[in-house]
Amino acid sequence: MRSNCSFKNSSETAIFSDKVERNFSKAALSYERAALVQRLAATELPEFFYGNIPRGFVPSRILELGCGTGFITGQILSAYPNAEFLATDISDDMLRICRNKIFLNTPPPKNTSIEFEILDFNTDFNLGEFDLIISGLSFQWADDVQALIKRTYSGLVDGGLLCFSTLGKGSFRELRKRFSSAGEKYPIPEYPDICEFRRFAAKFSSFISEEKPHAVRHSSFVDFLRSLKNTGAVNPAVDMIRLSKLRKIMSEAPGDSFECFYNIYNILCVK
Repeated sequence: MRSNCSFKNSSETAIFSDKVERNFSKAALSYERAALVQRLAATELPEFFYGNIPRGFVPSRILELGCGTGFITGQILSAYPNAEFLATDISDDMLRICRNKIFLNTPPPKNTSIEFEILDFNTDFNLGEFDLIISGLSFQWADDVQALIKRTYSGLVDGGLLCFSTLGKGSFRELRKRFSSAGEKYPIPEYPDICEFRRFAAKFSSFISEEKPHAVRHSSFVDFLRSLKNTGAVNPAVDMIRLSKLRKIMSEAPGDSFECFYNIYNILCVK
């Protein structure tokens, strides 16, 4: 699909890390059951990754940003059992579930080295250099995704890879329309398009991407909002949504099913 190359200044972003951490920590126990789109994206990203990596690429140090409960973690560990692996997330509760899943459900080989660390990727991080930095559907929570991509560039060895999936332009368009109809500003600006991500990653020597649109149908609008809450994907902005406006949006929503559109980008960059 061709993308409109419009650019939205990152200063318009309204992501607040403390709220992101609280939202995901509250949803840690319900996340696995409710994360339908996240689970789907976690199957597509490795397929994209393995289909596009340079021939003979075998990372010795791997960093995962925003591991959540481990949808991507276990797959990459299985593919590269001899690598040093660092899994990070902003939520300690998510990390705990990921750690338990890795060591209790499917213990890695004895020679596998994996550590878990709380990390807010909205801040500067100096964790050494990695051959691979990977992230599944987390970059949309960055307050400045361009700055985040620059940080990942600095954290890679020459020839290292950055591979991530993220929400792209057009995602949640139905929800944005509901807010607009109620006279309320949607708290999160439009997500960047592929052209913007390509510009953000201009320092990389190679940029490969694919666009994977998905529509998920919920039994009702209220059921959709409940699913957002159960995955922690609720308002991360500093500005609160007025309760009166939210009630108006919910009351005007039809009682039948609600379909939400997710435009997922898979991106691979070579340093």
